[in-house]
Amino acid sequence: MKDSASSNQQRESLIREWIVRFAVNADKALDAETQAVYLTMWTEGFADVDSDRLLAAFVTCIRSHTYKTMPTIGDVRQHLTKAEVCATNLEAEQKWQQVLAFAQSTSPDYAGRPIRIKEQTRAAINAAGGLDWIRDCPADELQWAKKRFVESYEQWTALGKNKFLLPDGEIKNLLADAAQMKALP
Repeated sequence: MKDSASSNQQRESLIREWIVRFAVNADKALDAETQAVYLTMWTEGFADVDSDRLLAAFVTCIRSHTYKTMPTIGDVRQHLTKAEVCATNLEAEQKWQQVLAFAQSTSPDYAGRPIRIKEQTRAAINAAGGLDWIRDCPADELQWAKKRFVESYEQWTALGKNKFLLPDGEIKNLLADAAQMKALP
């Protein structure tokens, strides 16, 4: 509980500082009452955003906000959304490179212990045509497999499908092992 209160105070302090910065940037004088209104609105509007992400959004917003008005909560949130999309895209690209390297280094008749692949990655592999297709497809088709993989990987996060999955850990591993023992040959 203490961490939450500390985090809220840190976020409120950050918001208070940036309200003043945005006002100076917009050449707008803020009296104490107007500043308090902004603080209340922005504290509520950014309650779900951690301080580090909020600071990055504020910095990006002030660099791109060229007109002489205070930015809105929506203006700042656009920068959060863009950053999240870029991060998801980068993660998908990196995951594609890992899957491609694995597929190309694995024999089609690989009989070793089955590897564990997260559900999001498995869905993206299936969308791309499967590991066999990724490994054996013609070079001119690989770009389309990658496109399908990346789109599926990004949609998984956008649709929030991972919110209802068990987090990685001992319980998930025990359930996976039990399911493996019960699986049909």
